[in-house]
Amino acid sequence: MSGIERDRNKAQLVQGIVSLAESLDLVVVVEGLEHPSQVEQVRAMRAHYGQGYLFSRPAAPERILALLQDPSVLIAAA
Repeated sequence: MSGIERDRNKAQLVQGIVSLAESLDLVVVVEGLEHPSQVEQVRAMRAHYGQGYLFSRPAAPERILALLQDPSVLIAAA
């Protein structure tokens, strides 16, 4: 989510989407995470998962399975 750490309007938009999804009992995946500060923001927003270049560039399926088993890439407990 490019720019949420610098742009309050973008951050508020993401927060609104996360809140709406939560009220509908939906799981939220925030895409485009590139910086640790963005991860901290979406954790604070209570997003369930995140993905982006911060964690991995596009990869082979075997690499993806290893990433999914790595608890350090979790955004928050679902």
